[in-house]
Amino acid sequence: MRFHTVVLAAICLSGSAFGFDLKGVELGKFASHEQLRGALGVVCIGKCGPGRVIIAGVECTTAVAFDDEKKVDEIVAVFGLQNFEVINTALMHKYGLPTKTLTTPIITAGGNHLTGVTNVWSDNAGNVLSIENYSDATHGRLMLATQARIELMASR
Repeated sequence: MRFHTVVLAAICLSGSAFGFDLKGVELGKFASHEQLRGALGVVCIGKCGPGRVIIAGVECTTAVAFDDEKKVDEIVAVFGLQNFEVINTALMHKYGLPTKTLTTPIITAGGNHLTGVTNVWSDNAGNVLSIENYSDATHGRLMLATQARIELMASR
């Protein structure tokens, strides 16, 4: 019986320590210039420029934002919308089922009816990972953001 209690406690602890990362760059943590370049293709010389990286076999354009303490505050990866399912499946494999799924009807300029899908994962600290299939007419977007970044974006 004691063994079961220890295992259950370990499972609960790992759930509360849940955090998000993209290719080893962790949200809310410091990341060196070398780590950003190697993992996300982002080059930082004074300011960080956009990068290119392969995520789940899909080429993506990446960007990183930092908070005042130089910790990673947001990571964004943009990809061709036809690759949504590939990246979404990889995220579900890594993080489990989304915390919530939002659907939005979309009507294109040509009159086509589409369904926008956004899957969202949240951790206990209020950080969010989301993926959406139609961030614009040709791209999907993966975003990891700290709770502080989400609050900042909401206040604008």
